Amino acid sequence: MNNNRGQALIEFILILPIIIILILGMIDIGRIYITKYELLNTLDDLVLVSKDVDRLNEKIVTVTADDPSLRIKLTDDNKLHIRKTYQFITPGVNLILSPYYIEVSRAIYEQ
Repeated sequence: MNNNRGQALIEFILILPIIIILILGMIDIGRIYITKYELLNTLDDLVLVSKDVDRLNEKIVTVTADDPSLRIKLTDDNKLHIRKTYQFITPGVNLILSPYYIEVSRAIYEQ
């Protein structure tokens, strides 16, 4: 009788890095969606206080002080843009997709 346990162990060791990279990639995709929705919530808060310019500037300073990778810009055509730099946890992806930005924007309408 042949003992195939050694062969199965070698095959498992060869496939393990691929499985780990796939799992970390799925986690990264989930983190990107969570970060995007967090940015949308922040954007909603900023739009709510956008009628008062001083309060808006104060809120922008507070939000960017909490997260230094966040960039908030109010353009001349009343659009509010938020951009955050995202760092991947999957090995090697930062080398390919660096830097990766998550951006959200919304127009502010005057009433």
